[in-house]
Amino acid sequence: MLFSAFERHQYYNIKDLVRITEQPITYLKEILKDVGVYNMRAPHKNMWELKPEYRHYKPETDDKS
Repeated sequence: MLFSAFERHQYYNIKDLVRITEQPITYLKEILKDVGVYNMRAPHKNMWELKPEYRHYKPETDDKS
């Protein structure tokens, strides 16, 4: 459920993840420490995103060569 949520959006706050997964906040935080990154600076302050090795979406590339 957690990974499918991150397929829809790149960033989530913990309250939204609790609502989506219906799991206790302490359990989610333990999992997110392993697979996620907590953003402490703007523009995505206080939001979680997946670590690069767990992301399934393609990074934007610049093909101007």
